[in-house]
Amino acid sequence: MTIKDGIKIINDSEENLDENEKYIFKKLKSNTLKSINMLEFEEKVKKDCLDYNLLEENKDIKKNIIKKLILYVFVYILIVVSFSNFPDFFNSIPNKTIAMLLLPVIFILFLIMIILPFATIVYIRSYYIMNKQNPYIRNKQARNINKKLEGLRNYMKDFSQLSESQYNEIVLWEDYLIYSVILGQNSKIVKEIMEKINE
Repeated sequence: MTIKDGIKIINDSEENLDENEKYIFKKLKSNTLKSINMLEFEEKVKKDCLDYNLLEENKDIKKNIIKKLILYVFVYILIVVSFSNFPDFFNSIPNKTIAMLLLPVIFILFLIMIILPFATIVYIRSYYIMNKQNPYIRNKQARNINKKLEGLRNYMKDFSQLSESQYNEIVLWEDYLIYSVILGQNSKIVKEIMEKINE
Protein backbone atom coordinates (compact mmCIF):
# COMPACT_ATOMS: atom_id res chain seq x y z
CA MET A 1 0.00 0.00 0.00
CA THR A 2 1.31 3.47 -0.85
CA ILE A 3 0.41 6.74 0.82
CA LYS A 4 -1.65 7.63 -2.26
CA ASP A 5 -3.93 4.63 -1.58
CA GLY A 6 -5.26 6.45 1.48
CA ILE A 7 -5.60 5.22 5.04
CA LYS A 8 -7.24 1.87 5.77
CA ILE A 9 -8.58 1.33 9.29
CA ILE A 10 -7.88 -2.24 10.39
CA ASN A 11 -9.51 -2.08 13.83
CA ASP A 12 -12.11 0.57 14.63
CA SER A 13 -12.42 -0.22 18.33
CA GLU A 14 -12.03 2.83 20.58
CA GLU A 15 -11.85 0.71 23.73
CA ASN A 16 -8.25 1.45 24.78
CA LEU A 17 -8.01 4.98 23.44
CA ASP A 18 -7.71 8.18 25.46
CA GLU A 19 -10.13 11.04 24.85
CA ASN A 20 -7.74 12.92 22.56
CA GLU A 21 -7.04 9.74 20.57
CA LYS A 22 -10.78 9.05 20.22
CA TYR A 23 -11.27 12.59 18.92
CA ILE A 24 -8.59 12.16 16.24
CA PHE A 25 -9.75 8.62 15.42
CA LYS A 26 -13.34 9.81 14.84
CA LYS A 27 -12.04 12.54 12.53
CA LEU A 28 -9.94 9.92 10.73
CA LYS A 29 -12.91 7.57 10.29
CA SER A 30 -15.15 10.33 9.00
CA ASN A 31 -12.38 11.64 6.72
CA THR A 32 -12.54 15.08 8.35
CA LEU A 33 -8.99 15.40 9.73
CA LYS A 34 -8.65 18.86 8.21
CA SER A 35 -11.53 20.14 10.35
CA ILE A 36 -9.88 19.47 13.71
CA ASN A 37 -10.79 22.16 16.22
CA MET A 38 -7.56 22.77 18.16
CA LEU A 39 -9.38 24.21 21.19
CA GLU A 40 -11.54 21.08 21.45
CA PHE A 41 -8.47 18.88 20.97
CA GLU A 42 -6.50 20.79 23.63
CA GLU A 43 -9.39 20.32 26.09
CA LYS A 44 -9.35 16.56 25.41
CA VAL A 45 -5.56 16.45 25.92
CA LYS A 46 -5.94 18.46 29.14
CA LYS A 47 -8.60 16.03 30.41
CA ASP A 48 -6.36 13.05 29.60
CA CYS A 49 -3.42 14.70 31.36
CA LEU A 50 -5.59 15.28 34.44
CA ASP A 51 -6.73 11.63 34.32
CA TYR A 52 -3.08 10.51 34.21
CA ASN A 53 -2.17 12.94 37.04
CA LEU A 54 0.25 14.89 34.86
CA LEU A 55 -1.29 18.27 35.71
CA GLU A 56 -2.00 19.95 38.99
CA GLU A 57 -4.00 23.00 39.84
CA ASN A 58 -1.98 26.20 40.01
CA LYS A 59 -3.11 27.44 43.41
CA ASP A 60 -0.24 29.90 43.77
CA ILE A 61 -1.23 32.40 41.06
CA LYS A 62 -1.68 35.29 43.50
CA LYS A 63 1.43 34.30 45.49
CA ASN A 64 3.51 34.23 42.28
CA ILE A 65 2.13 37.62 41.22
CA ILE A 66 3.02 39.13 44.60
CA LYS A 67 6.56 37.67 44.37
CA LYS A 68 7.00 39.10 40.87
CA LEU A 69 5.61 42.47 41.97
CA ILE A 70 8.00 42.64 44.94
CA LEU A 71 10.93 41.78 42.65
CA TYR A 72 9.96 44.47 40.11
CA VAL A 73 9.45 47.09 42.86
CA PHE A 74 12.87 46.21 44.31
CA VAL A 75 14.52 46.48 40.86
CA TYR A 76 12.72 49.78 40.24
CA ILE A 77 13.85 51.25 43.57
CA LEU A 78 17.40 50.11 42.84
CA ILE A 79 17.31 51.84 39.43
CA VAL A 80 15.80 55.05 40.85
CA VAL A 81 18.43 55.20 43.61
CA SER A 82 21.20 54.50 41.08
CA PHE A 83 19.84 57.14 38.72
CA SER A 84 19.48 59.77 41.44
CA ASN A 85 23.08 59.19 42.60
CA PHE A 86 24.48 59.09 39.09
CA PRO A 87 24.96 62.88 38.62
CA ASP A 88 27.18 63.07 41.74
CA PHE A 89 29.11 60.01 40.61
CA PHE A 90 29.35 61.45 37.08
CA ASN A 91 30.74 64.79 38.32
CA SER A 92 33.26 63.07 40.61
CA ILE A 93 34.99 61.34 37.67
CA PRO A 94 38.19 63.32 36.91
CA ASN A 95 38.54 62.08 33.32
CA LYS A 96 35.68 63.59 31.31
CA THR A 97 36.24 61.17 28.38
CA ILE A 98 35.42 58.22 30.63
CA ALA A 99 32.51 60.20 32.05
CA MET A 100 31.14 60.74 28.51
CA LEU A 101 31.31 56.99 27.88
CA LEU A 102 28.91 56.52 30.80
CA LEU A 103 26.20 58.66 29.15
CA PRO A 104 24.62 55.64 27.37
CA VAL A 105 24.34 53.93 30.77
CA ILE A 106 22.50 56.97 32.14
CA PHE A 107 20.18 56.98 29.13
CA ILE A 108 19.45 53.22 29.49
CA LEU A 109 18.73 53.64 33.23
CA PHE A 110 16.40 56.53 32.43
CA LEU A 111 14.52 54.47 29.81
CA ILE A 112 14.19 51.50 32.17
CA MET A 113 12.96 53.82 34.91
CA ILE A 114 10.20 55.11 32.61
CA ILE A 115 9.25 51.81 30.93
CA LEU A 116 9.50 49.37 33.88
CA PRO A 117 6.29 50.40 35.71
CA PHE A 118 4.18 50.06 32.53
CA ALA A 119 5.91 46.81 31.52
CA THR A 120 5.35 45.42 35.02
CA ILE A 121 1.63 46.22 34.93
CA VAL A 122 1.22 44.68 31.45
CA TYR A 123 3.25 41.57 32.34
CA ILE A 124 1.47 40.90 35.65
CA ARG A 125 -1.95 41.49 34.09
CA SER A 126 -1.11 39.11 31.21
CA TYR A 127 0.29 36.53 33.64
CA TYR A 128 -2.89 36.70 35.73
CA ILE A 129 -5.22 36.38 32.71
CA MET A 130 -3.23 33.51 31.19
CA ASN A 131 -3.20 31.60 34.48
CA LYS A 132 -6.91 32.19 35.04
CA GLN A 133 -7.67 30.82 31.57
CA ASN A 134 -5.43 27.80 32.14
CA PRO A 135 -5.32 27.09 35.87
CA TYR A 136 -3.17 23.96 35.54
CA ILE A 137 0.58 23.46 35.59
CA ARG A 138 2.70 20.41 34.79
CA ASN A 139 3.78 18.34 37.75
CA LYS A 140 7.26 16.82 38.07
CA GLN A 141 6.35 13.68 36.09
CA ALA A 142 4.90 15.78 33.24
CA ARG A 143 7.99 18.03 33.20
CA ASN A 144 10.20 14.94 32.89
CA ILE A 145 8.08 13.64 29.99
CA ASN A 146 8.30 17.06 28.34
CA LYS A 147 12.12 17.07 28.67
CA LYS A 148 12.27 13.63 27.04
CA LEU A 149 10.02 14.79 24.18
CA GLU A 150 12.20 17.87 23.65
CA GLY A 151 15.23 15.57 23.57
CA LEU A 152 13.48 13.37 21.01
CA ARG A 153 12.69 16.41 18.88
CA ASN A 154 16.34 17.51 18.98
CA TYR A 155 17.45 13.96 18.12
CA MET A 156 15.13 13.87 15.10
CA LYS A 157 16.39 17.26 13.99
CA ASP A 158 20.00 16.07 14.15
CA PHE A 159 19.25 12.67 12.59
CA SER A 160 17.28 13.93 9.61
CA GLN A 161 20.00 13.58 6.95
CA LEU A 162 18.50 10.41 5.47
CA SER A 163 20.01 11.00 2.04
CA GLU A 164 23.33 9.91 3.55
CA SER A 165 21.78 6.95 5.46
CA GLN A 166 21.49 3.30 4.54
CA TYR A 167 18.10 1.83 3.60
CA ASN A 168 17.94 -0.33 6.76
CA GLU A 169 18.25 2.80 8.92
CA ILE A 170 14.88 3.94 7.55
CA VAL A 171 13.24 1.14 9.55
CA LEU A 172 14.15 3.17 12.63
CA TRP A 173 12.03 6.01 11.29
CA GLU A 174 8.99 3.75 11.10
CA ASP A 175 8.88 3.94 14.90
CA TYR A 176 9.64 7.67 15.05
CA LEU A 177 7.54 8.91 12.14
CA ILE A 178 4.42 9.61 14.20
CA TYR A 179 6.52 11.55 16.73
CA SER A 180 8.12 13.53 13.92
CA VAL A 181 4.63 14.59 12.78
CA ILE A 182 3.56 15.56 16.31
CA LEU A 183 6.79 17.45 17.03
CA GLY A 184 6.71 19.38 13.75
CA GLN A 185 9.70 17.66 12.14
CA ASN A 186 7.68 15.72 9.58
CA SER A 187 7.84 17.72 6.34
CA LYS A 188 11.56 17.26 5.75
CA ILE A 189 11.66 13.75 7.21
CA VAL A 190 8.70 12.40 5.20
CA LYS A 191 10.11 13.92 2.01
CA GLU A 192 13.53 12.33 2.62
CA ILE A 193 12.01 8.94 3.49
CA MET A 194 9.92 8.96 0.31
CA GLU A 195 12.96 9.90 -1.79
CA LYS A 196 14.95 7.06 -0.22
CA ILE A 197 12.15 4.50 -0.75
CA ASN A 198 11.60 5.55 -4.37
CA GLU A 199 15.28 5.12 -5.32
